[in-house]
Amino acid sequence: MRTDEPPQLLWPEDHAWVLATEIDWDSTIVAGSRTLIDSILTDDRFEAYPVDENSDLSWNGDTINRRTDSSPT
Repeated sequence: MRTDEPPQLLWPEDHAWVLATEIDWDSTIVAGSRTLIDSILTDDRFEAYPVDENSDLSWNGDTINRRTDSSPT
């Protein structure tokens, strides 16, 4: 087992929260209590925004780092 790769799924036994990272995308999803999510959303150490089951997690759906025509290549 390689130890230099991050886990793709963390889910504690009590199922109080879950963290999932899709290997082909640039996003990590955290689900949990409203208190947990609010603390992540308001923590300046993270680039975080709320998503729901209809959110686009592809490159085109990134509203924070969206490439514009004037972006350098």
